[in-house]
Amino acid sequence: MESTRLSKINAELKKEIAKIINYELSDPRLSGIRSVTRVESDNELERSNVYVSILTTNEESRQNSFLAIRASASYIRKTLSHRLKLRTVPYLNFILDTSMEYSEKINAILNTINIPKDEE
Repeated sequence: MESTRLSKINAELKKEIAKIINYELSDPRLSGIRSVTRVESDNELERSNVYVSILTTNEESRQNSFLAIRASASYIRKTLSHRLKLRTVPYLNFILDTSMEYSEKINAILNTINIPKDEE
């Protein structure tokens, strides 16, 4: 069970990391729509798993964008240390979140199923 303090810290981390990824990183590999879906930190705030969703037209640009974000982890952590009032900023472990693509795929499959109408 996540404490109230930890959930507030995770929400603040999510908000600030999203700002940095979308507006401050200037890596040419970044493309598509990038969003931070959630942040999960351990109780000691040593490590945080940051789930990132990247919507692009092809898989190669998604992977390149994700690699650019992972390569910028130390820059993002340093920027967070200046913005947040935490004793230590956790190490960031970025994880590619593909749940949105999965849900779109399931939705498309469900839309193709023809359900026969009941005869009245």
